[in-house]
Amino acid sequence: MGQILCCLNPVDQVAQPRAVPPSAEGVHKDGFGNLVDSNGARVFSDVYYKFRDQANEMAQKRGDFFDRSKKAYSEGDKKRAKELSDEGKKAGSLMDEANSRAVEELMKTQRHYEQGVIDLHGLYVKEAQEVTKEFLKKVQSAGLSQAEIITGQGHHSEGHHAKIKPAIKSMIEADKFSFEEKANNPGTLVVNLKK
Repeated sequence: MGQILCCLNPVDQVAQPRAVPPSAEGVHKDGFGNLVDSNGARVFSDVYYKFRDQANEMAQKRGDFFDRSKKAYSEGDKKRAKELSDEGKKAGSLMDEANSRAVEELMKTQRHYEQGVIDLHGLYVKEAQEVTKEFLKKVQSAGLSQAEIITGQGHHSEGHHAKIKPAIKSMIEADKFSFEEKANNPGTLVVNLKK
């Protein structure tokens, strides 16, 4: 299984496992609308991977343009440096757009608002924080008293050190919600929505 690492700050990078295709035998929807394989592992759509691949390509182009811009500037060609820098910014915007579309693709299959559960697998740290903030607002306004946030335990993170879970915990604490790890699944946080 290959992995995809994207273009955000290295602290935010979480490997996205290349799982079996959604059409593979044994792939089905779980109770939350997520595609899972016969072992219960999350399976992402080909469209999701297409957007992540586009984002990675744009990240590489952005880096190349910025490197070439620095070189042109150091050689005294300020006009060319500005042109290359502008191209790098365009590639960065396209990268952000592709990542946003990947998040939309990932979230559209989840019925998380109605069930009070959200699965953050497949997201980068910043994306997970943004999605979680929106999720908590919606489930709280829907009158739910608690919500479950599946952060995972970090198995797909670089070095197998969780990045999403600690970031989400800090965010929840800053928002003055209480929470606990689910007893039988330390990759899930149960959040009390009553402040």
